[in-house]
Amino acid sequence: MRNALFVGDLVLGAGNTTWVGGYPGCVADYLASLDRVAALRPAILLPAHGPMVLEPAVHLERYCAHRRGRICEVELAIESRPNADPEELLTTVYGESVSPALLPAARASLVALVHHVRDARCRS
Repeated sequence: MRNALFVGDLVLGAGNTTWVGGYPGCVADYLASLDRVAALRPAILLPAHGPMVLEPAVHLERYCAHRRGRICEVELAIESRPNADPEELLTTVYGESVSPALLPAARASLVALVHHVRDARCRS
């Protein structure tokens, strides 16, 4: 296979995201990684999970759009409740429909997104 790229857990062969926040700055790192992969213009992505991705540009754009959409949701939640902590914002951002099994991942993701949004505001 020519111009194939092994992407590990950066993207899945199916679905919208594999990312869960882990450290301050991880949101920017994640988006930068997606941008770097897209800049390579691979013909095929070989993820660690799921089928190979035959339309990498479309797939990567969907991942970027999903994450940037979530960032916008967090920005709006913070604007409406500027003193809320991430736990208080969890329902505002993710709604009531988060499975209890996914709550730890949603919580970790939200903490990272809140840090990203607040850090971006400090730099402005």
